[in-house]
Amino acid sequence: MALSFTTNLGDAYFTSEIPDVGISTSTQWVDFTIARLRHDTHDTFYAIFTTRYYAVNGAVTVLDIHSILENYMLVEQMSAGDFCFFVESETESLRHDMTIVFCKSLPQGVSASEMINKHFLTSVYQRFITPDATVPLYYYQPFNSACLSPGYYRVVTYIFRIVILLENGQTETVTSITGGRASGWGLQRYDVTLANVMGQVSASYGAFSVVSFSISINDRRTTFFVDRRHSQRQFYFRNAFNVWELAIIPASQKSKVESDSSMALCGDTYIPYDIQHTRTFEVQTASLLLAHARWFEQLVTSPEIRIKDIAGTAVESLPQILIVDYDYEVDDAPGAVNAFTFTWKYADSRSYLNLSYITAGVFSEQFSPQFL
Repeated sequence: MALSFTTNLGDAYFTSEIPDVGISTSTQWVDFTIARLRHDTHDTFYAIFTTRYYAVNGAVTVLDIHSILENYMLVEQMSAGDFCFFVESETESLRHDMTIVFCKSLPQGVSASEMINKHFLTSVYQRFITPDATVPLYYYQPFNSACLSPGYYRVVTYIFRIVILLENGQTETVTSITGGRASGWGLQRYDVTLANVMGQVSASYGAFSVVSFSISINDRRTTFFVDRRHSQRQFYFRNAFNVWELAIIPASQKSKVESDSSMALCGDTYIPYDIQHTRTFEVQTASLLLAHARWFEQLVTSPEIRIKDIAGTAVESLPQILIVDYDYEVDDAPGAVNAFTFTWKYADSRSYLNLSYITAGVFSEQFSPQFL
């Protein structure tokens, strides 16, 4: 009996959907290895787990593979990658390659192969963007052996469909198509900014403002609505696919400071010591669409969250925060209002103080005192 897989294995899986692997063999034992493939050639693999299994009646079953890959991808901060199952006996070897997408939940409606080829690594396809925001869009580019030959490259097509508001109050839809060459495979990132989108609009339109726009990268599409309100909170978080996502939340925020200390009585005077100050922030969102309410559940349960409070700073340099309490209900009834309340604090025991430089406008802006 030749060495073979008894489980029908596919080419792509979410980590939560990886099946137990059955192996048929005529030998006493097999060595089973889970390996990560070299992303640029696939001719080399790096073992991340290997063990020997002894056959019972010519069969071996490998269980709980999903937890091994999920833990590995979390540590390596991977969202998707090419892996292989490699089986070796005394006389034969067997290998199956596949693409694995990180997702601990059980996705519904979209397969892993569709996610890789037709979608960005996100569960929401309509969202807000502000003039100062940089929204990262992640997608996975599958390996293509044809691009290994000299002269071959991967073509990336960007299609922008932008709705602009003109000075006369009319709206206009502008389509801009740009293309380029890109090399390599694996996880790709495209940063979306309003300034970049405005640059796709011809100067012949005169003065305009962007209302909304959609971006297509090959077969992947998403839509943004421009939000110029001042009551937003912006949080970067690792979403269900373990990539950074920016949540722009219309919300109000309350800051609370709690102090705790011990007291020593020295004569007639109490002296505090071991003083501890804890600052927390309570966020109350405005009403949310059902899709956004479900999306924000990924925010409050994310393993890593950073608050955007400084413009132009890399995500990894932003302060990390912890969600310490949250309360929400998601109602899918037509016209239902969904809202979140959550409390967060800085992961660092020290609080942060934002300092801004004096600008020229400070000498000319009118001061408006309150309560007059």
